[in-house]
Amino acid sequence: MLIAIYATLQLVLSGPSFGLPYEQVVKELRNTVKMSIPDRDRTKDLLTLVDQMENGVKEYNKQVNESAKAISGLISKYEAEPEELQAALDQLDDIRMTAQGKLVKLRFGMKESMSRDEWSAVFESGGKG
Repeated sequence: MLIAIYATLQLVLSGPSFGLPYEQVVKELRNTVKMSIPDRDRTKDLLTLVDQMENGVKEYNKQVNESAKAISGLISKYEAEPEELQAALDQLDDIRMTAQGKLVKLRFGMKESMSRDEWSAVFESGGKG
């Protein structure tokens, strides 16, 4: 049983899939904003928010990968104390919560700059509704 737990943690925490995928989503979002928002100034402002989202996700993925390596090291370290592992896991939770908060704030920033019809055109056209 312990081996299964260890293997599961290694699988979940060590791969790049643990972070958020973003490249294709951001590319599609940029293109849809450009095509759907007629006002060029608002388009520019919205694309700035998309850039901030992209940078936030890149930073999140970097932090998660670093945290996952630290957790993986603690899992394999015989002398590691439960408190050490829990602290590392708590840090990972903090990273996730901080990133989520930033993305939610940026999402609502986009909403404030768009009409309901523009929102639908941008997010529902790509199936992101």
